[in-house]
Amino acid sequence: MTFRSVLIGLLLGCAIACFGYFNDWIMKQAYLATNLIPTGVFGVLILALLFGNPLLKLLRLASYTASEWCVIAAVALVACVVPGPGLMWHFSNVLVTPHRAYATDAGWWKHRVMDYAPPVMLVDPGQKGTDDRTGRDHTTVVGAFKGGGTEVPWHAWKRTLTFWLPLFALSFIGGISLVMLVHPQWSKRERLRYPTAYVASELVSGWGEPQKPGILRDRRFWLGFAISACILMLNGYYQWNSNSIRIPLSVSVLSQFGRKWPIVYKYTYDWILFAPAVYFSAVGFAYFVSSEISFSLGISGIVHAAVFLSLTVAGIDMTGGGLEGSKYNFQMFGTYLGVALVILYTGRRFYGSVFARAFGLWTGDPVERHVAWACRIALLAGVAMVLMLVFGLGMDWLLATLFVLLSGMMFVVVTRINVETGLFMIQPGWYAVMVLFGVLGFAAIGPHMLVMLGILCVVMTLDPIVCLMPLAANALRLGELAKVKPSRLSPWLVVSVVLALVIGVTVTIGFQYAHGGTQYGWADTVAKNPFKLIQRELAKGTTDFGDRDKVQGLDLAKMHPKRDALYSMAIGLAIALGLSALRLRFTWWPIHPVLFMIWGTFPGMILAVSFFLGWLLKTGISTFGGGRAYRSAKPIFIGLIAGEFAAGILWTLVGAAYYLIEGVPGKKFLIYPS
Repeated sequence: MTFRSVLIGLLLGCAIACFGYFNDWIMKQAYLATNLIPTGVFGVLILALLFGNPLLKLLRLASYTASEWCVIAAVALVACVVPGPGLMWHFSNVLVTPHRAYATDAGWWKHRVMDYAPPVMLVDPGQKGTDDRTGRDHTTVVGAFKGGGTEVPWHAWKRTLTFWLPLFALSFIGGISLVMLVHPQWSKRERLRYPTAYVASELVSGWGEPQKPGILRDRRFWLGFAISACILMLNGYYQWNSNSIRIPLSVSVLSQFGRKWPIVYKYTYDWILFAPAVYFSAVGFAYFVSSEISFSLGISGIVHAAVFLSLTVAGIDMTGGGLEGSKYNFQMFGTYLGVALVILYTGRRFYGSVFARAFGLWTGDPVERHVAWACRIALLAGVAMVLMLVFGLGMDWLLATLFVLLSGMMFVVVTRINVETGLFMIQPGWYAVMVLFGVLGFAAIGPHMLVMLGILCVVMTLDPIVCLMPLAANALRLGELAKVKPSRLSPWLVVSVVLALVIGVTVTIGFQYAHGGTQYGWADTVAKNPFKLIQRELAKGTTDFGDRDKVQGLDLAKMHPKRDALYSMAIGLAIALGLSALRLRFTWWPIHPVLFMIWGTFPGMILAVSFFLGWLLKTGISTFGGGRAYRSAKPIFIGLIAGEFAAGILWTLVGAAYYLIEGVPGKKFLIYPS
């Protein structure tokens, strides 16, 4: 862990945070940070390994060692939470769009829905006309967000950023601390695979150690690399020149089934079901995880389609809902809750010792000092978040506590899924506001608390397809494989993500006022959801909440749970606990609970076929060649993953160069869907 490795990692992380949104929505190139294997880090790492170290050697400069590459990747990795769907794709829109929608929606006007939102949660729209003191035109706050080169009205953003940035920072600090708490249990005691960190460490192995053969010197690696890189480079060139050749990675022949059985077209993801595609990274990661995991991920799509269609024919609605949730969403929450309980159960001895040490109590089990401190910091960060919500927004303390706990549980389980299965795109399919709304009911929560919860969920937990804790977990594991202690690396992870937060938010808002903050249309849609939710409930007129100007807290006397929500949660909980018990009892049991944690989600559907293909290849190689053949083929699958990284970053660089020369976006070639 050298000064230069930390510095370059910080610079790379800040660069991704600064220009991620610009790349994604202004240059409109392949996304830099939209999943848990961000191209902005691993693509750059591949290019640096292929060209950077040889260039340094040619110039007779000291090349970077394997450990330094691991530190660079680890420090930069956590910064990727800022520019993509985890935050800046939607954050600014959520704060601005409601003001614009309020001026045009008659239903919003009728029920005065904006009166229920704390002003600090949204941008200050000001008043029409000119401020006599500053000469600023307040109409530019909302109107100019569509773009046009207007100077950013920071006076209108100051109040809301003063609330949101500390809240984000606390959540990031608490998240990294939680990862440090669970990491020793997962990596040393349960020996989870951490496939992302494993592949990255294998890529850099051997650098700076001439006596150690690195994987980049292995011909089998280059075979896998050539397969994925050449196909994706050809397909990317086809995007720019349709007269060239293209190697299809998806097939659409299954659409014939839809003609024979039209009921299939009622399935939400029929277009994915009929045209399955192959993604090389998913095939590669499937090879490095246990067979029941890759098999469960592989069959998740077809299992969900079968269950969905069967229940649809029976007259049961299984479509996903919004913030209010549906049977499917509540089942997903129940399964997540069950897995969270299993995580606590399997690590109960270690976690109990950690909490005892955190409070200064004696324990017979050894607990490293930094783990005890991580527990203390996580608890303090959680308490500080609750206090911010209670005193900064006026939120009921119980609801604030439940929001923090449910959000923390979501991110812990998402992290567990990633480090155990290698799945690099994860969408939980539920929100804290949905759970509380379903269990307590609108009358108990009230419109003030409900809109606060809705905005918090849309801003902070909308799309954990890229979120901090899995990135931090892989960063710690990557450092651990490079012999860097978590106690030394974790402070730099905090520095990296906080720097990325401050710089990335500031720069991105500037880009949005210059080029338009509505590039990502879905962001405007989800920004309205909290207000649409309370509008629908208020329109029913079943409860009188009195004076809307007076914030009303939680009233448990009016609690009215949704029966369907409770039944669906119970089913999800039973699935998670039952499958986990079967896995612990029978070593041959082939189904992992992850099947019911990702089924019916967009990432689960698009990656299912690739994981199934990886499972088939692994099973075939292991069955006919034994353990030796399995180990011998590992470099090929690492090469498949690396080739995809390389093609992704190269086409991004081509698009950036075109934009700089021509001044307009070029063709977009997506390695991963979004």
